[in-house]
Amino acid sequence: MILCDVERAEKKTYTVKISKEAQKKVRKMPLDVQDIFTVLVEDIKKNGAIRTNWRNFSDLGKGKYHCHLNYHWVALLDLVERNFCCRGLLCR
Repeated sequence: MILCDVERAEKKTYTVKISKEAQKKVRKMPLDVQDIFTVLVEDIKKNGAIRTNWRNFSDLGKGKYHCHLNYHWVALLDLVERNFCCRGLLCR
């Protein structure tokens, strides 16, 4: 009989910080877009930086990412040592 120890891999979590400028814009967003943004932030915290399951999430290079929340709103994100910062939200 062979016994083996199964070590549980520590689940890595990310921190997401939202700049004051981005917080102001979140309050101005339509509620349905606020909901999408909230789900994105929670998904990043739980599952990590690269969100390939989000159709409109893209790597811009050098730790910068963006995600189209809908046709008008885009979240801009920076990754620095396991910490995400939502540095802005653009509305076109």
